[in-house]
Amino acid sequence: MAMNMDAALTIRTKVEGANSIVDFNRSLTGLENSAKNVTGALRTMTGAAGGLSGALSTLTPFLSVVGLVGLAKGALDAGQEMLH
Repeated sequence: MAMNMDAALTIRTKVEGANSIVDFNRSLTGLENSAKNVTGALRTMTGAAGGLSGALSTLTPFLSVVGLVGLAKGALDAGQEMLH
């Protein structure tokens, strides 16, 4: 039972092509998993940034009062220096 050369090359090409497609699919799956991991990490960072933003927003009125008191104290100290 002899097989002609064209048939042998066609079979070999189809098998090697199929293996390449399987390898390519595995690579894409690995890339997809990496992208999911990065997305999860970015979501964690977003949550942490939101928490920090919330904490800073509660401190803003306090910091404004402290700044205003500091400004008033500086003005009073400058007035005292002018009198002496």
